[in-house]
Amino acid sequence: MMSTVVLLLAACGRSKYQYVANRSLGSFVRMPTEWEVRDVTTTQGEGRVAALPSGIQSVWKLSFASNGGSEPDDQGLPTEVTGKVEVYKISDYYREQYSISALRSSQTVAASVDPVYPPDGVGSEKVELSAYEKVSADGLTGSRSVANINAAKDGKDPAWVTQDLTVLFDHDAGNIYVLSMYCSGPCYLKYQKTIDAIASSFAVRHDV
Repeated sequence: MMSTVVLLLAACGRSKYQYVANRSLGSFVRMPTEWEVRDVTTTQGEGRVAALPSGIQSVWKLSFASNGGSEPDDQGLPTEVTGKVEVYKISDYYREQYSISALRSSQTVAASVDPVYPPDGVGSEKVELSAYEKVSADGLTGSRSVANINAAKDGKDPAWVTQDLTVLFDHDAGNIYVLSMYCSGPCYLKYQKTIDAIASSFAVRHDV
């Protein structure tokens, strides 16, 4: 299992932030120290989660939550931020045909659609794009998007979650880096500044 490095940044005698990194893969993010972070990486064969498209393997995964997590509200939506940092390795043959749009679709909570370019038939009653920006730096390409997603089953009252999703693709190395944070609409508004700071810190670095 690849090791996770956690460094604390002291401020006025107290550590306010934790820098979480994987040195071998370069994944790096900063978040508040009071947010619980867990390494939930599994090796191939230890268990199964939802299948990814052929040719992609999860090689490192962290889960984290604000305020230690919480019980869902009466619609089943998280009232604290639920997040993950994950790195995928893609095969040589598959990286030639993979796209950022396909990556967003595979990482969108409660709906396997790309919120930036939703397919025909998926309207605003299911997905609302709130913000979007392309990311391109140091050989990486990708995007950051914020979307409201209706997690309710067909015929049920709307149940909106807001997801902040950053995906970065290193074509030469064949690595995909994902940062996902989501919770109910009121929860997202409460933590919006912190979520934005976390997303802004997300990078691929090999100097930590």
